[in-house]
Amino acid sequence: MLKQRIFSALIAAPVFLVAIFLGDPFFQWMLVFLSVLAAREYRNMVFQAHDNAEGLLFLGSSFLLCFNEIIAHTFLSNDILIFLFLVFFTFALYQIRKNLVHKDVMSLLGYSILGVIYCGYLISYFYKLRQLENGFILIVFLLLIIWTSDTAAYFVGRFLGKIPLHPQVSPKKTVEGSIGSVVGSLCIGLLYAYIQKLQYSLPFLVMLIVITNIAGQIGDLAESLIKRSFHVKDSGNILPGHGGVLDRFDSILFAAPIFYFLIR
Repeated sequence: MLKQRIFSALIAAPVFLVAIFLGDPFFQWMLVFLSVLAAREYRNMVFQAHDNAEGLLFLGSSFLLCFNEIIAHTFLSNDILIFLFLVFFTFALYQIRKNLVHKDVMSLLGYSILGVIYCGYLISYFYKLRQLENGFILIVFLLLIIWTSDTAAYFVGRFLGKIPLHPQVSPKKTVEGSIGSVVGSLCIGLLYAYIQKLQYSLPFLVMLIVITNIAGQIGDLAESLIKRSFHVKDSGNILPGHGGVLDRFDSILFAAPIFYFLIR
């Protein structure tokens, strides 16, 4: 398993970094492609026991939002609430047409809106971050924080972990691993900021790295919660040793918006 994780990372990471470096349109379409893969995995988890039309509605909505935010930049960029209302309206209308009245309907509507934001919107913050001055350097900074977080949590938790962090959601995660994750991100993040001569104060950099790390850990737990809710081990199998796109990007999807807002 560890060898598979390393092998997959050695292939996927350079491809991702090259696309970021090249910028538009390569980076734009790569993000849209990743969003579609993530939405497909989410659909397979959430809508597996329901009418396939609901899953197609979800895929279409998620793709449209991601395409709009990253490539099209139409009026929806100025009012995402309008788009989300239209998604909710469409799903609700579909459920009414089917004459479904039971407790699962509202849960399904909620999961639909959550999924559209999760898979179709959060990923757009990679693009927004890339558009900033020194965007490539900042995205690499974000990735280093999260990748170091995952690696440090894995090894510290494996060799020193004793206290479960949240056994109901993710049994293998430990408090020691979580703390090691923060420390690891701080060390690598501060070193990177020093090498790149980023013009931020030390207190701000520490705050940025710690908050981004914590957001990433919460994102990891949130995806674990979704998988446990639907009794799924991995969101997909596209990346050997890592699972699916959501398994690999769960931390970054939560961390990217926080990182972006703090930088701005």
